[in-house]
Amino acid sequence: MGQNVVIVEDELLIRKQLETILRKLGYEVLCSFQNSDEFLDRLPDLKPDIILFDINIKGSQSGIQLAQIVRDQYRIPFVFITSYTDRDTINAAKVTMPNGYVIKPFDEKDIMMIMEIALYNAASFQEESILNKQRIEKKLNISLTEREYITLSDLSQGLANSQIAAKQYVSINTVKTHLRNLYAKVGVRDRVNLVKKVLQ
Repeated sequence: MGQNVVIVEDELLIRKQLETILRKLGYEVLCSFQNSDEFLDRLPDLKPDIILFDINIKGSQSGIQLAQIVRDQYRIPFVFITSYTDRDTINAAKVTMPNGYVIKPFDEKDIMMIMEIALYNAASFQEESILNKQRIEKKLNISLTEREYITLSDLSQGLANSQIAAKQYVSINTVKTHLRNLYAKVGVRDRVNLVKKVLQ
């Protein structure tokens, strides 16, 4: 296997249990965090293949908020590990599109199954996204940066500049810069014709 894993869990016993199980299953545990702020500080320097989040984590951000940041900015697959099974929590977690959800208490089989499914699904989704990006580049004879491609994807879903900025955790000016670059590359002057040319 050899995939790199990061754990964000503030309960020491659970964190140690996860580390033991994952290493036994052949995963490399890069780092474990008990605080959301420490995790966000270190994340840019880490290159995990998958992250395990506790929903109720210490720090300024919840596990769900962390997951949304990871989904939007880093595109790293993640799994929630939690004792919460109420409808409100599940609905809030669903919005972040996790690659899995494990309820405490768990055992080795639970972790083995969710890790294999999560990593398989994430690889399939990534492959599909890469093919889509390559198709666009080939069709229009252009080269897109990852941020331009994400902005283009958000645009095709009908999101306004302010919504794209909030989703990507960037300023509206940054979004406008990506759009100007896209207009120049595709040879259009506005977002309507940009989407039309890409989707036609």
